[in-house]
Amino acid sequence: MKKLIVTILIAFAALAPMHLDNDYLRTDTFAAVTIQPGESLHDVAGRYTINEADKAQLIEAICEINGVHADTPLKAGRQLQIPVRANADGGAASRAIAQK
Repeated sequence: MKKLIVTILIAFAALAPMHLDNDYLRTDTFAAVTIQPGESLHDVAGRYTINEADKAQLIEAICEINGVHADTPLKAGRQLQIPVRANADGGAASRAIAQK
């Protein structure tokens, strides 16, 4: 019986999400974005954060949530769900939109 329980726990741990340190994957707030011609995931993520470490996590989360790969070109007109993190002070979710 102990072997069965240990096996189940190991299987669960192996199949559990490994992105526990990515806050974007734990949010329940999303923005809908329509991809413009020539736009990349890096461009989209740049609208929501200017911090490069956050941008990498955001791109990872966008890929996982929308079923896309980071290196795959995005088709203009496609709509993506962008996870938006809550403010550090616990306030409502906000987005830092970079100026074009």
